Amino acid sequence: MPKSATISVVGPIGTFTSIQNGKPVKTVGMQLVDLMSQITRLPEDTKEITVRVGGMGGSVPVAKLMRDALKQLQPRIAVTTAQVDDIASAHTIIFSAGSKRKAAKGVNPETQRPYGFLVHNPWIGNTSGDADALAAESADLKITEEELVAIYQEDTGIAKEAIAPLMKVESVFGADQAVD
Repeated sequence: MPKSATISVVGPIGTFTSIQNGKPVKTVGMQLVDLMSQITRLPEDTKEITVRVGGMGGSVPVAKLMRDALKQLQPRIAVTTAQVDDIASAHTIIFSAGSKRKAAKGVNPETQRPYGFLVHNPWIGNTSGDADALAAESADLKITEEELVAIYQEDTGIAKEAIAPLMKVESVFGADQAVD
């Protein structure tokens, strides 16, 4: 019987600063090193893992590295991603890494709404600078947006022409829609 294990990517991803009540607040969430620590502690005979995923996002670069780490395990280790909370923003990148994806059914007890998935174009909070600096940030955002569309296309098989408009309008999906 194949050896299976469970690891988790739950809560904020990476380190970022947001504005709360008009003041900058630094959040230190799960880092790539935390995921790698879980992976390296897996028994050598592990053949399949379930990655518990849930959270409202965080750092896209860190989420992309986490996705890459999970993808590199395959096909040696089968990776199933399982939704354990609402999944938004950068968490969708990690959730899409599974060769099998399991969406949570039912109602989230905290929100009293069905569990959901949120995709949107990337954005940057707390940025400042002159026109040149902001133009460079904008160009970087466009590159990140294109990378996200490519990731979702690769992992879901959905055409980029269908994905990009959904991201642009900040779309929320139910469990059945997200897995399909």
